[in-house]
Amino acid sequence: QFSSWIVHRLSNISYNPTLHPISTMMKLAVLAALAGSAAAFAPASTTRAATSLSAKSQALPFLEAPPNCEGYVGNVGFDPFRFSDFAPVDFLREAELKHGRIA
Repeated sequence: QFSSWIVHRLSNISYNPTLHPISTMMKLAVLAALAGSAAAFAPASTTRAATSLSAKSQALPFLEAPPNCEGYVGNVGFDPFRFSDFAPVDFLREAELKHGRIA
């Protein structure tokens, strides 16, 4: 509502040759700053995106179970950073064994 009021006020500004152009530009700059700061304090939308995952992880019950880890031995749903969404789980397990042996 406030931003529409600002747009309405800015659209009704007419040129007045008696006003100094700097003062008009300063007024416009102040109005733009006020509009930006008012938008920063607007209430955020509270709607959440619906997800198709409904199963909760056994290891982290506050997170959803990662679907790409299903069917693997020892799966308890521990993938908090969701690495399995970006790389195959087979590759991740091989890398974990390789680097664990080097360390």
